[in-house]
Parts: sequence; structure tokens; C-alpha cells
Amino acid sequence: MLKSARFYQRLLFLMAMLLFVIGVANQAQAQGPTGNVEVSKAILGGATTVDTGVEFTYLINYKYASTTDDGESVTLVDMLDPNLNWAAAQVVIGTTHHIASTNYNPVTGQVTWTFVNPLPAGASGQLELKVRFPNGTTPPGTVANNTATMDADNTAPYTS
Repeated sequence: MLKSARFYQRLLFLMAMLLFVIGVANQAQAQGPTGNVEVSKAILGGATTVDTGVEFTYLINYKYASTTDDGESVTLVDMLDPNLNWAAAQVVIGTTHHIASTNYNPVTGQVTWTFVNPLPAGASGQLELKVRFPNGTTPPGTVANNTATMDADNTAPYTS
């Protein structure tokens, strides 16, 4: 009888350990992304057409949507349309107090904002990006398609 009781004690201990391990694994899976990034864009003043060579401003609204967790390694990348003037002197990058650094690559047309790390939960703001179509070489009706993607280590990316 004593051996039988010891067997059941060991069995119960192993089952308790198994349940603990399963619970820890499920808890780690359930955490996943801890916030959401959001980005939207518009043209200042709501303009739908812009004359060639005239500067216009993209307004880029960003938000790290979380009430509890800060954003980790948050970036926002804007890819300028090839129809726009990519000369470094023609691209003016705005910033806010949430931005740690900016970078512009005139070869690829990529503008990158790197946010302070960590980005506080609930942080939001508006960035400005001033650009223009090349003067005298842009035919009427040319459209600039512009995309911006915001991402963080603890979220899924969001593209506008």
C-alpha cells in the first residue's frame, strides 16, 4: 500500500508540473502584440491638385495606441513617389518631441523617423513632410502615390 501511495503522489506531482508548464506557455502566447500603431496622411489644406514646382505639405498623423505598454523601437517610414523631386534640398522633414532622429535617402526617396525609445503609451502627433513636383518637367495630371508605414517591435506594422 505504501508503494501505491508514493506512486500516486509522484503522479500528482508530475501532473501539477505539466499543468504549470502548459499555463506558462499559454500565458506567453496570449501576450502577443501589446499595442497598435496607426498612421494616416493628408495634404495640408486638403489640396487635390498642386502646380508643378510648388511646395506642398503632407500631414502624417501617428499614434501608438496602448493604455498600458510603451512602444519599443518605433519607426515610421515614408516612401516618396518617384514623380516627386527627390533632391535633398527639396524635401523638408518635420519633427515632434516624440522623434529621436530623422533620415532621408535621396537615392531611394525613403524618409525615416525614429521615435524616442520607448515611445510612451498613447503617444500621438502630427509630422509634416514638405515636397514638390519637379518644376517644368511634370506633365499635368501626374499623380503622386505616397505610402507611410509605422512599425514597432511589440506591434504589427500599419501602412497608410
